[in-house]
Amino acid sequence: MECIKGVIRRILEEEGKESDVDIQITDLPYNQLSVLEGKVVKINSLRYESMSIQSGNESLIMSTFLIIAILKAIYRDDNEVKRVLETYLKDNGIASKMLNML
Repeated sequence: MECIKGVIRRILEEEGKESDVDIQITDLPYNQLSVLEGKVVKINSLRYESMSIQSGNESLIMSTFLIIAILKAIYRDDNEVKRVLETYLKDNGIASKMLNML
């Protein structure tokens, strides 16, 4: 999780946004992937568990899932999330496919 926080921190600093966010896996309504409350990004625990099981807990897939969930909570706009992913995760073809799924 610390690696993900580091990636997010660098992206947000480059974007000129508040970069000091915490990440919490917690209960949320199933249709809600993530939400930003203050400086805490809360990620839906059921969706996290489901993705972990489906991917066999594969690190690249889980890292991408977490990055997308965090960015969706912060930006609240899929087009902005897509732009950020394309800008900062150029080599990660999984990211754009996963964004469309989530």
